Amino acid sequence: MFKYTEHKLAKDIARVAESIEPPIEYAYLPETREVQLRSNGDDNPYTIFLGNIFLKISALPKNERLPAIEAFLREMLQPTELSPDELMASLSLRVRTAFEIVHREKMLEELGHDVPPSIVRQFGDLIVEVVSDREESVALAHKDELADIGVCEAQAVEMAAAALRRATDDQQWEQLGDRLWISRYQDDYDFARVVAGGTDARFPFDGQPIVFAPSHSICLVTDRASAETLTRMTEFGNGGAENHRPFCQWLWSVSGDGTWH
Repeated sequence: MFKYTEHKLAKDIARVAESIEPPIEYAYLPETREVQLRSNGDDNPYTIFLGNIFLKISALPKNERLPAIEAFLREMLQPTELSPDELMASLSLRVRTAFEIVHREKMLEELGHDVPPSIVRQFGDLIVEVVSDREESVALAHKDELADIGVCEAQAVEMAAAALRRATDDQQWEQLGDRLWISRYQDDYDFARVVAGGTDARFPFDGQPIVFAPSHSICLVTDRASAETLTRMTEFGNGGAENHRPFCQWLWSVSGDGTWH
């Protein structure tokens, strides 16, 4: 039996994309684990990171892979307009660093594209950004679209934070070892849950938290600042995040007012 690989997934994505929206130009970038799709010579390609998608698609039976890829691509290439209630219900938060946002803006400016206005709130050295979480994909929530349905920026942040709090229970943390825990959700919002919780964020200990989030869906915490514990934390985290889009290699702490540094 031939093994399903990321290269095969990239080819399947190209084949399905061509059937949805021809003509499509396709490029597979194994060094960054990405596929780029260009429609009608567009200078700004759709870029798809294969890590998370590969985990999902490769776990499916062979006959279910192409339909799952098609559902994902149709949502990305031909997104349907959400009703006001659906849009508000889709709001969530992703954690960003200032470097990420500045880098994204510079890349878009160099390509000659307008920089989309995002909705953000600063928590010290961390930023949360409002996104729309659809069934198959995640996209930035647009200020104008929300304004059209009477939702201002502050309301959008609060609605998204409230949705994450409702989706978080007392069983968030699974213990990996002595004074080391990992968030069990692993759904792209693990670190955002902690940041959005502010001073009410719940940890499995009473001490000062140290957080390592090498991807959005891998988040580890400890209250022990020993070299041994922090080494184990980074090793566990990087191992778990191997097939996920990287986020940050920094260790984070939070002050009493909810400021992250």
